[in-house]
Amino acid sequence: MSDLPRYVKVKNGKNLAYQRRIPSHIQRKTQCNPQYHVSLNLDITASPTEIHNAVGKANQDYDVLVKMLSNTSAEAYSQTEIDIATNKLLQDIKRKPAEFAWLKDEVVESKGLFTGEPITKTITKKDIAEYAVTGKAGGLKDLEGKLSIQDTIKKRAIDKLIEQVNLKAETYGALLQEYIDAKGFEKKRGVDKDEARNNVRILKRLRRIESMIGDHFVIKDSGRVISSALQSYRNEREKEVTHASIKRELTDINGFFTWLTVEKHYDISINQPKLNVAEPEPKKVVSWAEQYELFDFLLSPEIDKLKDRWKIGATLIAIYIQGGLMASELKRMDDDKIALDGKYPHLIVYGKTKTKARMRLIPIVIGLDLIKKNIKLVKDYLDSTSCSTASYLVKDFFRQVMGIDRTAHCLRHTFEHNVIANSVEMASAVGIAGWSGGKVKISKDGLKYGADGKEYEEIVSALTKTSLKIHKHLLNRKDDKVVKLFS
Repeated sequence: MSDLPRYVKVKNGKNLAYQRRIPSHIQRKTQCNPQYHVSLNLDITASPTEIHNAVGKANQDYDVLVKMLSNTSAEAYSQTEIDIATNKLLQDIKRKPAEFAWLKDEVVESKGLFTGEPITKTITKKDIAEYAVTGKAGGLKDLEGKLSIQDTIKKRAIDKLIEQVNLKAETYGALLQEYIDAKGFEKKRGVDKDEARNNVRILKRLRRIESMIGDHFVIKDSGRVISSALQSYRNEREKEVTHASIKRELTDINGFFTWLTVEKHYDISINQPKLNVAEPEPKKVVSWAEQYELFDFLLSPEIDKLKDRWKIGATLIAIYIQGGLMASELKRMDDDKIALDGKYPHLIVYGKTKTKARMRLIPIVIGLDLIKKNIKLVKDYLDSTSCSTASYLVKDFFRQVMGIDRTAHCLRHTFEHNVIANSVEMASAVGIAGWSGGKVKISKDGLKYGADGKEYEEIVSALTKTSLKIHKHLLNRKDDKVVKLFS
């Protein structure tokens, strides 16, 4: 990669690292390592945006390091810089703020080594915190006068360990970085591409509102500043996107303020900006006439003659329409959750779904042969692409193959349409669609059916019967073009 930003190097043929030389005069003064080197936790497949964000953070860390090496006076540092360095120190020693806040003083008795006289010593939570930070008892007790930046950071870390949460004001910038670290928004390893893209979007929104609020200590009256910033954010964004999009963006931003209240116990009153969200347009569905035409084609021998791209699109549609599935759910579905052989073929949606209510079981009552033939092709495709690309493929299939304007999300609405049109109670379909607020619940044990849970066959059987009712217009057509899979 010849177009990498300055200071970014490729290590081991693929991993990206930030490498920058420490100024010579600082090297001579401190005898420090001549190179600042840190992994960016990215490889050469990373997007330019991901690399740009990682380099920006590395530049900030480098600047703080150089400042610490060149100027040992704590007076030269902002409160945010000291707070960030303190949080970094606590992370390095694997400690958390307020970890020792609730410890009580402990009296320890021993005998003098030479005299044998009893010795009583009181160990306080500050003694424990000092040892945790400095590695020795009384590590900072003898310090007087002006402290170096290193000692100031250690002292702040000790205070954070023993103070109850929020007894001391913290800066907005330091708290935001702590939130980002806690949520893993900057984490690169072990994160799939879709989650990484979403994290980049969230970070962009958080940094944007940060620039509007400015950096200062967070106090009870900070709610006014935050409320004003949120209003400015709305005013800027409504020139570019719809209010529905702004609402989604504010949900990400407000996640931070909720965290401040719940996890950090700040008492901040925030007034949310008003949004003129338009009435939603009628949901598009695939009509019964279109479903007849669709499945006439999906279940015909013509499918086998198509390119793999269209076979994948056809299989996705056949799966989506039977349970309102989404690409992200199918993408993370393990092989042991795909049970297409046996008495009751089904898929199990269990894991990182949007909500716990959407852990569900989807019987396959139509198009079984199509799905069995192409499920591996579909899974391999989803593993190699993004969910948005997979959704576009479905839309493209509808437009180019079927000649209608529909999307993958329309199929979720279509499932609900079929439930209502075939007079099936919504509560009975919850176990398949995963709607919130229904009466049907599938337990974690119940979702193990297909592995070793024959005792849950009754649940799967009941959901299969429900699905047969939902799709009876396709399974019991008068022209009998669609062959029933179950009697």
